[in-house]
Amino acid sequence: LTFPTNFSSERSAVSNPFNNTKTSGFNPFGEQSKPRTKTEWEKWDELMQTPDSNQPPTPPSSPSVEIPLQSSASENFLLFQVSEAYIVASIEGELWLINQHRAHAQILFEKYSNHLSNASQQLLFPRTIEFSSADYQLIIHLKDKIRALGFDIDEFGKNTIIVNGLPIELAKEDGAKILQHILDDFKVKDQELSLEKSITLRMAAAKYAAIKAGKVLSKEEMQKLVRDLLQCNEKYHDFNGKPIVVRLTKNTLERYFQ
Repeated sequence: LTFPTNFSSERSAVSNPFNNTKTSGFNPFGEQSKPRTKTEWEKWDELMQTPDSNQPPTPPSSPSVEIPLQSSASENFLLFQVSEAYIVASIEGELWLINQHRAHAQILFEKYSNHLSNASQQLLFPRTIEFSSADYQLIIHLKDKIRALGFDIDEFGKNTIIVNGLPIELAKEDGAKILQHILDDFKVKDQELSLEKSITLRMAAAKYAAIKAGKVLSKEEMQKLVRDLLQCNEKYHDFNGKPIVVRLTKNTLERYFQ
């Protein structure tokens, strides 16, 4: 009795109707599993760990973003937001913790200081504000300096000022309230500090125009904020002398793990 020698090949040639679907990555339910989004503290832990020398580090997932550092085109830095108040960035081998409000205030202060006149965005509905007689006289005295910051203001009757336009960064704010806040802060600083009135006014305007803690920043906003800060003449302390950045070197970080 002779058996066919090509039995195995004939059997393999028989088509299998269930082999039309590739087994690699096949999901019988037809749905792709969604990756779990890392928490801010998991991304923080990734950033602080020393990468393996034989394997490139894996960048944190969104909303972290890698952007080129202007001072050196060959270097990159990672950044993301923590607690809606701070930006964590890896810059030139250091870990930077950036206070987003103070950083933006310093950026605006230097902008106001470097430009004789700042752009103003006209309001669709101008706002009027009535001051006390003393405050009104102070506003009139400071009118040209206030206009230089981007506030388009004019006299509008007894002790009343009309706000026709605001600095671009304040275009969505209540112009009347902002002007009142700036004036109040100016009066306090003018008594405490022996500075030129124009400098005191720029400090007050920058403080209220700057983004606040609690504001969620997009990737693009974080990019611009960090880039602009790096271009400031004073990037480590604000105009009040308070720290903007806490810098941690590799040696400093290693001491925490000894």
